[in-house]
Amino acid sequence: MKVGGHMKRIMFVCSGNVCRSVMAEYLFKEVLKQRKILDNYEVCSSGVFAYDGQTPPKEVIDAMAGQGIDVAGHRSKTTDSIDVNNLDLILCMTSSQKLQLKRRYKEVQDKIYTLKEYIIYDGGINGDIDIDSPESGDWKEYLECLRQISICIDKLVRLLE
Repeated sequence: MKVGGHMKRIMFVCSGNVCRSVMAEYLFKEVLKQRKILDNYEVCSSGVFAYDGQTPPKEVIDAMAGQGIDVAGHRSKTTDSIDVNNLDLILCMTSSQKLQLKRRYKEVQDKIYTLKEYIIYDGGINGDIDIDSPESGDWKEYLECLRQISICIDKLVRLLE
């Protein structure tokens, strides 16, 4: 959906920009590509605690390859390196990231949500709106993280169409 005659610009945010926001960015682009509407969007990702230039861990590369998506060439970016004023929507993985960005970028507060909250995700226990990082490095945790993000991305695309 083009807003006000321009492309819709969306950024996904997590901590390090090597796992959750990468999965979200690349899944979103893939779904948009399949629906032949990728040209209507500019999509990026970043991390609130990221270091520029880091690569995704093997688990993320493998999990995404299982979806037919290559993220091996992704390099992390800090949120500060993005011009947030040009974005239409900023979707964070956790409420703490959302609050941090709302404090940091007061001028775009109304564009910052968690991904689950934005799509009104029925997240289960107490309406949990966080997508947690697979901290332990357990393969099942990466797949569960990817599953949650996939559900969110499908809803997000339908919502934006």
